[in-house]
Amino acid sequence: MCKTCSGIGKILDLDIERAIDPDKSWNEGMLELPAFGVGNYYWKLYTGSGLFDLDKKYRDYTPEERNLLLFGSRIPGGPREHKKVEAYSMSDY
Repeated sequence: MCKTCSGIGKILDLDIERAIDPDKSWNEGMLELPAFGVGNYYWKLYTGSGLFDLDKKYRDYTPEERNLLLFGSRIPGGPREHKKVEAYSMSDY
């Protein structure tokens, strides 16, 4: 069995840099993925977490902020941050 595809025969690989518009912030729709559109469920989870400056453009993110967005931790291989949603109630979903 192939270690890369686990025997499925296909590999799905996302080029995350193509999914993020570096000239936009969260509030401007920086993630160009349908589930992360402004106001959608996953957008609310991330923007309501308090972990990100919603008006900061992705190109201005520090390496720590990029790692937090892409991998959920501030440092490579570090502990994952809890994405507690405070800005929205569950009824908003």
